[in-house]
Amino acid sequence: MDEAKAVIPGTVDDAELIDRVLYEPSFFCGDRLAPSAFALTGKDETYISVFRNSYYNLENIKLPNPRKPGDCFAGIARLKTEEVKAIISPNPANVLTISVEAKKTKTYPFHAGIFTKIDNVPINSGNAHTSPLFMYIQKELVHLSTIMLKESVHT
Repeated sequence: MDEAKAVIPGTVDDAELIDRVLYEPSFFCGDRLAPSAFALTGKDETYISVFRNSYYNLENIKLPNPRKPGDCFAGIARLKTEEVKAIISPNPANVLTISVEAKKTKTYPFHAGIFTKIDNVPINSGNAHTSPLFMYIQKELVHLSTIMLKESVHT
């Protein structure tokens, strides 16, 4: 696909596939994807960055810089938007809201974000690490992911 000519909708449809760019070694525990692959670590980060699968081609883009020195591109974790939004709290006392929203940038017009709210409080890099429910969400995202390592990602 030629990203320059693609018309990218301003909303992410539930039927869309979304891709999380993976880096190693920090996103893996041995050969398994770690929940840290879906962490909020940047200063004032309010969403988990993903790419909208139908609107980009890995062979034609500059990958985002790894979060940690020494990391290198490992592949992608492919998720179904509708499944991400359907994650529910294991504790009925907590109201969990997950949305996937377009977050276009000049460099990545196909960029989107997974936003989470717990009891109507937005989760961000300042409070995510103290939330057991956000840790649960990270594990669920790992479970829902189809991992495509760099050798097989160009399909």
